[in-house]
Amino acid sequence: TNNYTDSRRLQGFTDQIFKNNLVIRPEVLEPGVTYIFTLECTYVNEGLTTTSFIEVVTNGPPSSGSLSVIPYNGTSMETNFEASAMRWVDDQIPLSYSFGYIENDGRESIVQDKDEVPSSTMILPAGLESSNSMRVVSANVYDFLGAATQITDQVQVLFVEITTEALTESITDNLGATNA
Repeated sequence: TNNYTDSRRLQGFTDQIFKNNLVIRPEVLEPGVTYIFTLECTYVNEGLTTTSFIEVVTNGPPSSGSLSVIPYNGTSMETNFEASAMRWVDDQIPLSYSFGYIENDGRESIVQDKDEVPSSTMILPAGLESSNSMRVVSANVYDFLGAATQITDQVQVLFVEITTEALTESITDNLGATNA
């Protein structure tokens, strides 16, 4: 408690008010929660107390949506999988979406970077035989302030043997579609 008894010392008090801040470490407050902060000041010599409150609502990530990937099964290098993020809700709009898949080592490979389009078409690599050729598809849904939710779905992507000529044709077709 600061106890100031003469006006000369009060001049420095005003400066100190603006230098002292409540600093909260990142990720300490829960997302989507209302917090009430209370400041109580007491002037000890006079026995006077005043209290002030501030209500802070933390931003939460988008919620209540789903991810759908069709078809459920296909082959690597051939099947176009359509991932759609549907029915996401958040107060901080517009929402944006990124799509990808989880590599065998657990890293996420992004196929479509952040965009307001809630769907993406992708060709996926084959899943591992040891996991019945299942591949995890991911979608990240972001609100305008950057809070994000990740959701995943699984599809079966079978390995397909392909000749060099067919691979060249597939790459040429896909590059042509990208440049069109």
